[in-house]
Amino acid sequence: MGHEDGTNWLLLLLERLRRAAAQLKVRPASDQDQAEYAAAVQLLELRVLALGGDEWRALAASGAVAAVVGFAVESVLEDPLSGFAVEAWAGALDALLARAKPAVGAAQHVPRLWDAAKQLARDRGGSNATLQAALTLLRVVLKRCPANVDCVPRQNLPHPVKTAAVAPRLAALELLPYLILQSHKYNEQQQQQQQQQYPQEERTGSPTPSSLLLPPPRPLLAAAWLDYLRKAVACPLPLVREKGVESLCVLLKGCVVPDTAQSTAMLDMMMRLAEGVGISCRLENDVGTAIGCLLAATQHGSDWTHFAAATDAEAADIIRHLFNPSAINHATQRVLSVAIGELLLQTVSLDSMERAVGCFLSCCSRSRTMTAGTCRPLLLGRCCFGRHA
Repeated sequence: MGHEDGTNWLLLLLERLRRAAAQLKVRPASDQDQAEYAAAVQLLELRVLALGGDEWRALAASGAVAAVVGFAVESVLEDPLSGFAVEAWAGALDALLARAKPAVGAAQHVPRLWDAAKQLARDRGGSNATLQAALTLLRVVLKRCPANVDCVPRQNLPHPVKTAAVAPRLAALELLPYLILQSHKYNEQQQQQQQQQYPQEERTGSPTPSSLLLPPPRPLLAAAWLDYLRKAVACPLPLVREKGVESLCVLLKGCVVPDTAQSTAMLDMMMRLAEGVGISCRLENDVGTAIGCLLAATQHGSDWTHFAAATDAEAADIIRHLFNPSAINHATQRVLSVAIGELLLQTVSLDSMERAVGCFLSCCSRSRTMTAGTCRPLLLGRCCFGRHA
């Protein structure tokens, strides 16, 4: 396939989308026009996923991909799109940016998306649909293109409880991990670029700054972010609670480092959810995963001298905190089984499995609130219950 033929379909599809967007400006409530627009975006995603290597390289070199990304950002911010159309763009852009190396300059759109989201979040009378769209596309772009985004969640994001519309709250919670993790990754990349520059300068006698010789620290969780998540997890709406816990899981699996006080606060949040009435299967799994990630972050070394702690006293405190016999029911048992499984999955090798299980049961035996006989079903329960879908 020639270069011109390989890009012609994308340019034709882009023109079709421009015409559909113009129709939506005239008839925004037309279900047929919304469906045609979303169908064109979905077709774009399917074509991109089906492209061979040579076809993709020709497409990426033509500039057509960058034009589509630019149109997507413009359309979600300015056109009256349905939520279905926005989600279609999220899938199509993710497919495009996943193959683009570098990601067709998509990071240049981060400031525009972020400025729009901040303004709409601040303006209570603004469009909730456009706010959701801006947050959704920003998440997709940040996922593939690390960028530094300066965010004060209390000021710049929809309130997880007080914002009237639910969709922008969910979009903000989906975006939250990428605001933290990708800003950290961007700073890491900047440091690596500086490190690559200094070897050449060393030949002229310029010393390398000590800050460039140290490995970059793992990302920390600022108090403002923890407060935002705490409000989401305490929200009366199950959808928001679930999304808050899911966001916390992504952060912890992304190697965010909570300090001791933050870990304790997060464990409290998760246990309150686990002990609550009517917890869903999905939330059980996510809460258990979050607890397991928190325990893994506090597991010092791989010798398993202490359970998820540095000392016997700290390990006993954790056992008492988590495994309270008066609060154990079928739901909490399933949650804690998932938590222990996640902890072992993250920290244990085949060689250390026996020591890890022995450490857990020994710590239970030394605790005044639990016995090894009471704790053992939690280990077995992980195998029986598994992860919920």
